[in-house]
Amino acid sequence: MKKKKLLIAIGLIVVLAVLAVASVAFAATSDAPAAQAIRGFCGFDASELTDQQNADLNDSYQKMMDLRKESINKMVENGTITKEQGDAALKRIDDMVKYRQENGTVGGRMGGGCGSNGCTFTPNASN
Repeated sequence: MKKKKLLIAIGLIVVLAVLAVASVAFAATSDAPAAQAIRGFCGFDASELTDQQNADLNDSYQKMMDLRKESINKMVENGTITKEQGDAALKRIDDMVKYRQENGTVGGRMGGGCGSNGCTFTPNASN
């Protein structure tokens, strides 16, 4: 039971960290009104980022996605979620990475089907 609670706590920490960094990355790479608001709040402009800073953001993003995948795989191993739920969550992560590579931004929702009922790993959940 303690392991399950620990995994849930780790999962929540990972999700919060991903959301925090993703918000900054989104703000740094998008001209959407929400990104402009975040930039105003954080006080930076993406056009002022150096190539190294952009590379660091991309590296951080990839590390976050790898950590999310690792967490999902551990949840499947421990029986917290089913293999099908894990596969669906991993596919959503791969889709987010692909979207970011194609569009140069972190767009759309970062959640794994999070909504008014909390976060779920439901196969075929629409993003």
